[in-house]
Amino acid sequence: MKDKYHHLIHDRLASTLMIVTLTLSFLVVLNVIRIQNEQRIGEQQLEQEHYDEQRVYRYNDRDEESDIDFRLEDLDITSGNVLITSEYIQIGGANYYAPVSVVIEYNEPLVEELQEGRYPNKTEILHRRRCIVIGTGLIRFTKTVGKTMFLSVDGVDYEVIGVLMDVTGNEMDDRVIAFYDCLAKQTKAVYEKILQESMDSDILYGSNQGDLGEIQKLESWLYQAADPSYFSTPEALEYEKVGYSYGAANMMREYNKYTLYAMFAFCMCASFLVSTVWIKRRKKELVVRKALGSGFLKVTGVLLKDLGIMIGISMALDMVFLLVSMLITGDNWIRQDYIISNLRDIVLAVGMVIMVTMIRPLYIVAKISPAEGTRSL
Repeated sequence: MKDKYHHLIHDRLASTLMIVTLTLSFLVVLNVIRIQNEQRIGEQQLEQEHYDEQRVYRYNDRDEESDIDFRLEDLDITSGNVLITSEYIQIGGANYYAPVSVVIEYNEPLVEELQEGRYPNKTEILHRRRCIVIGTGLIRFTKTVGKTMFLSVDGVDYEVIGVLMDVTGNEMDDRVIAFYDCLAKQTKAVYEKILQESMDSDILYGSNQGDLGEIQKLESWLYQAADPSYFSTPEALEYEKVGYSYGAANMMREYNKYTLYAMFAFCMCASFLVSTVWIKRRKKELVVRKALGSGFLKVTGVLLKDLGIMIGISMALDMVFLLVSMLITGDNWIRQDYIISNLRDIVLAVGMVIMVTMIRPLYIVAKISPAEGTRSL
């Protein structure tokens, strides 16, 4: 009797099936948390990259024959930065276009933070050094010569002297920050054409000194080229600020997140089915326990204890897998700021798993009568 009872408690096949199912379920949960953390990291970084005083000017060409002429030499700003944003440039030999911000006036440190490297200094800009700063998503298009990294832009090789902090959260940041005086002749010609023929891009003014006089100078320069009614000042939306990369990264994350939600629902169905097998193989044990005087709560406690052990094993396996993958990829998405929120999500997931997994076992335990257990003895 004792050996038989011992065998029933340690049903390896059913327990293994449960552990595998639970491991997959919690792996899905941890990946949802990873995606949420990536979104938070990107949004937090994006919020930091903002001027205290920021204006965006968009030219609305309502008349196809309108004649505009923005002359850069006439722009005289002594504080703040002026950038032409949202124009797309071709990267490498591939058919890939990235958003670029071209700095045409540079009087203050840029708000875009660097992960490594630096921005060009005044001397390098004065001597028209061919260099740029790029987002992490463009590193795959670079080539390295010695210790120097180069990126081909519009068919011209530029030295990469800085890499921007990722605002997408998953290394898809494909922004380019260039300085007008550091551009090659053919790229400069593109911008001169933009400024003289059609304003397809936004002009952004940003300053952390809040000098309204400089904004007035900029507007005076703009309105000399075209009537003020042709300009609008849209909100500097996140999508417009960082270009396609941020929007694409968010869309991909949302798609992946909803895919994971569907997978989690599937895993919950699988957990329910496996728990049915698990409790069916343990029914004789439960009958015996009922016959020996164990009540509903006591038997349920035994099942919850066993389920808790299996959940612990499953989560330990998932954590080992994720830690190994983080070491291999170098992708550290765990942040101290999000620990409480992450733990809350994990607790909710565990509660949902327990609830779904225990539906069938609780029904079986409630259905078994002590008399049935006595007959089994």
